[in-house]
Amino acid sequence: MLKLAISKNLLISLGIVAVILLFASYLFGVTGLRLIAGFILMTIPAIILLNQFSLDTEEEVIISVFLSLVFFPLLVWYLNWIVPSLRVTIGIVFFLLLFGALAARKFLMVRKTFI
Repeated sequence: MLKLAISKNLLISLGIVAVILLFASYLFGVTGLRLIAGFILMTIPAIILLNQFSLDTEEEVIISVFLSLVFFPLLVWYLNWIVPSLRVTIGIVFFLLLFGALAARKFLMVRKTFI
């Protein structure tokens, strides 16, 4: 039998995210759901990158929110001058940041358990 080791903090975090998504969906409809889901997806590369340093989980989340609010729109804006579609540009920037964070994780070799 395969046993998955899921920590209590991860379950609580996923529960909080689910409640926020449901509340945004109820209050603002599909637009609110897309906004919150996009905001959560936007912070994932920064969290992966900051996970390599000796920071607490709360510090990682707060710093990743501010890094994502600064760098993600900046890169989308500059790349949108080259690529004419905004949706394609957002996808390209997301995958570039995600692969960059994973590459930095591989090359930094400072391992820390996630959550």
